[in-house]
Amino acid sequence: PGSPGARRTAAFRRAAADLGVAVVEELLVDVGPRWGRQEGAVAAARLLDDGPPFDALLAHNDALALGALRAALDRGLRVPGDLAVIGSGDTEDARYAVPSLTSIAQGTSEVAGTAVALLADRIEGSPPRDDPRAAAGVDLRLRESTLGVGVA
Repeated sequence: PGSPGARRTAAFRRAAADLGVAVVEELLVDVGPRWGRQEGAVAAARLLDDGPPFDALLAHNDALALGALRAALDRGLRVPGDLAVIGSGDTEDARYAVPSLTSIAQGTSEVAGTAVALLADRIEGSPPRDDPRAAAGVDLRLRESTLGVGVA
């Protein structure tokens, strides 16, 4: 139910609540259906120019994060010194950006395996498994955009 962006935002809210971290609503931006560099740059520019102060930015994907990174650098900010930037997807562009982008690697092989197993269960008429989302592992790839290490 809902768009991928809405689901990721809901997951972010749950994680923040679990950690006892307040969500600053003015810093949550819906960029619309396109998740490209331009949308990331425009959204980050708006936040950096007119929003409340912040020192970290988490984007729904690496393309949005790379656009945000460009907007921050264009404003003379030091990444990671003034702003930490994190994407999702662990793309090749993230690995070779300057600075290299910290990214959340999603277990695509685990997701594919789970999808095939769910499809097989449905074809066979088997009862649904436990929450299939639990099978998809994620890994934070620390890189230069968050004071992390170099290209991983």
